[in-house]
Parts: sequence; structure tokens; C-alpha cells
Amino acid sequence: MHRRRKVSIILGLPLVLLTLTVAATHDYIRAAAFLVKAGGFHGKIGSAAELATGEFDERALTVPWRGGQLRGRLYTPRGASDRAMLLTPGVHASGVDEPRLVQFAKDLASVRHTVLTVELTDLTKYQITPRTTDMIEDAAVWLSRQKDLAPDGRVGLMGISFAGGLSIVAAARPALRDQVAFAMSLGGHGDLPRTLRYLCTGILPDGTYKPAHDYGVTIILLSVAERVVPPEQVEPLRHAILTFLEASRLDMFDKERAVAEFAHARTRAA
Repeated sequence: MHRRRKVSIILGLPLVLLTLTVAATHDYIRAAAFLVKAGGFHGKIGSAAELATGEFDERALTVPWRGGQLRGRLYTPRGASDRAMLLTPGVHASGVDEPRLVQFAKDLASVRHTVLTVELTDLTKYQITPRTTDMIEDAAVWLSRQKDLAPDGRVGLMGISFAGGLSIVAAARPALRDQVAFAMSLGGHGDLPRTLRYLCTGILPDGTYKPAHDYGVTIILLSVAERVVPPEQVEPLRHAILTFLEASRLDMFDKERAVAEFAHARTRAA
């Protein structure tokens, strides 16, 4: 009897190993499929990626935070979900409707992740404020408490651009830190003073010079307008900057309106 049990275990080992290998390989396949979809590949490789992705549902909702309600979108895969995650957009007027953010959330949901996006109100107004971190913290805590979305009470945090650094700060707060499965910053800053020095001077930490993108400098200028111009020019300067930023946003999907808005920005600048 003892010998027969040994033989059964030995014969069963290949099946167990095969099962584990298939499961691990499937994770890599889904990861590869996500990269293919996120990279916008088409043709045979795009068709192959479709085989490893699944359908999902999308709906609008509101998420409570200590200052009121946040507009959001929820993407839920049909079937099992690996991990619920909070995905927060950077400084952009379109918020959760920003096309690249929407597509990114859909790509994540297609490979079996539950994704919640919330609109960080101040960032949609091109303002970087301390309460934005509160919004991220409260939204993540809310998500962690939804047993149908996060059964184990743990969530991932993914922040884009300025929301990346703020997500990492939120992840370390006492009310949230034990509920965080991971925190990821996509294009965010790890050291805000160093980032500001670079945006204002173009000088990298190693002393070399590389011109900063206008967008980051513009956001900073908007935040400190009262420090760089006389009081009577603060609001006109802010209005001109906001007009320029709106024109930049429109340029992504409405070239004709963008041209008109850029012309208006130049008039304001004059």
C-alpha cells in the first residue's frame, strides 16, 4: 500500500509540474498581450494578443472622499479578476475622460484587472494641491473596502505624471498602507524640489543641460504667477496660460478649434 502511494505520487508529479508551468506561462502570455495592446501593435501579433485578452464592463460612478464626491469610471473584467487597482490621471483638463487614460484602463481590464479611475479635481484645473493626495488616499481606501471588487481588501495604486508621486505619498499613509498591494508611478517625480529645479533651469542632476518640455514649466508658472508679475497682471497671465493649455488639449482631437484657441492665447499674451 505504501509503495503504491509512492508510485502514484511519482506519476502525478509531471501533471502537477505541467499545471504549474501552464499557470505561470499564462501570466506571461497575458502580460505580453497587455504590452502588445498598450503599444498599439497590429497585424499578426495584434491578432495573437487578442486571444489572451477578455471582455470587460465599464460604468460611470462617484467615489466619496472627505471633501465630497469624485467622478470616476470602473472597468471590471467578466469573470475572475487578479487585482483591483486605482489608476489616477495627471495634470489634464479631461480627467478620467482623457483618451490615453481610458485606453490604458481598458487594456488593463482586458487582461483581468479591475480598474477604478477617479478625477482629481484640482489636477483638471492644472493646480497641484496637498488635498489631491487626500483624494487619492480616500479613493483607494474606498476601493479596498468593496468586497466584490477587492476580496482580500488590498489594492494597487498607479499614478500618472504628477499623480504618480502623490500616489506613492498616499500609499504610505496610516489609513491606507496596510491595504496597498503595490504602488507604481508612471512618469512621476521622485524628488519634487529636484524636478522643479530641472523644469525651471533645464539642468539635470549630473550638471548636463537638456531643455525641459514647455508643459511642465507652464504648469509651474501657473502655480506661482503672483510671484513673477505685478498684482494687476496675475489674473491676465493665468488666463493666457489656461488658454494655451486648453489649446494644447484641443490639439489632440480637434485641430480647427485648437488653431482658434492658440490664436486667442497669442492675443492674450500680447
